Amino acid sequence: MTKFKCQNKSKIQKLNVKTTKFFYSFVICVLIFGFISSADASNLDSIKLDFLKGNYNKVIQAGQESNDCKIRLLVALSYLKEEKFDQSMNNAQFVLKEAKNKQLREEARLIMGDIYFLKRDYQEAGNIYQEIIRDNPKTRFKEIIDLRMNKIKPVSKKTTNSTTGVNYYTIQVGAFSRIDNAKRLINKLKESGYQAYLDEVTSAKAIVFKVKVGRFSQRKQAESLGKELSHKNYPTKILP
Repeated sequence: MTKFKCQNKSKIQKLNVKTTKFFYSFVICVLIFGFISSADASNLDSIKLDFLKGNYNKVIQAGQESNDCKIRLLVALSYLKEEKFDQSMNNAQFVLKEAKNKQLREEARLIMGDIYFLKRDYQEAGNIYQEIIRDNPKTRFKEIIDLRMNKIKPVSKKTTNSTTGVNYYTIQVGAFSRIDNAKRLINKLKESGYQAYLDEVTSAKAIVFKVKVGRFSQRKQAESLGKELSHKNYPTKILP
């Protein structure tokens, strides 16, 4: 496993298509070895074995209708390996919505982040990676995420709004005096595929838990998502 990491890390030179193979391999190594650690390889079902053998089309055909979140995670990774990002995202979102296991949901979010990364949407990829770390500072994917973020940082610096001095625009969809109410809304938004997060604002009088969605370098991007959320009956406010 150590040899695997060292060999791949030495190959990362530029943000281009060549990084795709590295990210696929790194994620697959971490996730699949996690499965193997909980059961001997001989006990894995045929779908998991096909994945380990690189038979990605077989995994997709056999597992895309499955209700087993571990299998759907493998399907998401198989689509990612085939560079079919929309299908990979759909399966990752299924796991994020249906999985009761927090680790599986975290793995699904990592895949979603990598999809955005490979599509060169570094802003959205960075948002997801940061949310994983914020929600679970001890995540076992920290090393992977740090590696991603080191590649994103040079790009992110260029997205600062030079006119207003604002780093990003976001959409506020709720403000609560109770954190549990804010978390329920965040979970609902995340289940629908939105990158929602909590912003705690403290004043002399009270603490307000604000629910926000997305971070964008351009106001027009935030306004577009704001309209989409409004159509779904969410109260929206573009900030700043």
